[in-house]
Amino acid sequence: MKTARAIQIVAFWMGVTLFILGQVISFYPGAETGWFAVSAGLCLCGFLVPNRSYRIAALFLVIFGIAISISGYRRGEQYRVAQSKRPSTAGRMKENAARAEIKSFDQALTIFHNDTGRYPTTEEGLSALVTNLGISGWKGPYLNPESIPPDPWGTPYRYSLVDGSPRIVSAGRDKQFGTSDDLSN
Repeated sequence: MKTARAIQIVAFWMGVTLFILGQVISFYPGAETGWFAVSAGLCLCGFLVPNRSYRIAALFLVIFGIAISISGYRRGEQYRVAQSKRPSTAGRMKENAARAEIKSFDQALTIFHNDTGRYPTTEEGLSALVTNLGISGWKGPYLNPESIPPDPWGTPYRYSLVDGSPRIVSAGRDKQFGTSDDLSN
């Protein structure tokens, strides 16, 4: 009889431990609620224990687990929706490449400004960094003399001089200027 009671108590606490582990795992993004089902099922082993206080504790844990799993499922759905709106890894890599190119253009513009005392006009554009357009003090080329590359999506960068400050814009993945995915310095 004592052995059976010991087995019941061990089964109960093992169920409680697995239940808690299942709840911790269910909070990780993308975890399914199947963990809850397993842990709650094992926790139900505690109902084999004849002691009333253990049964109440097991019932409380099952009810608490159901509430947590519902909120975890909803949070998992919100996570999946948010992930679907994020650009893919390749998209993020292209964004990082565009930011790096814009930064290199910005550095070249700073050197150009130090040499000539001004930034290229909007009409001169980024081509003033590659070829001398008759600008006094020009000591370039400030970029690769072959050509100015387009952004990673194949759209040319847009340069403008706004209130004495250069602005370089990439159209981003939708290839349209003036939208929320545009990248600039």
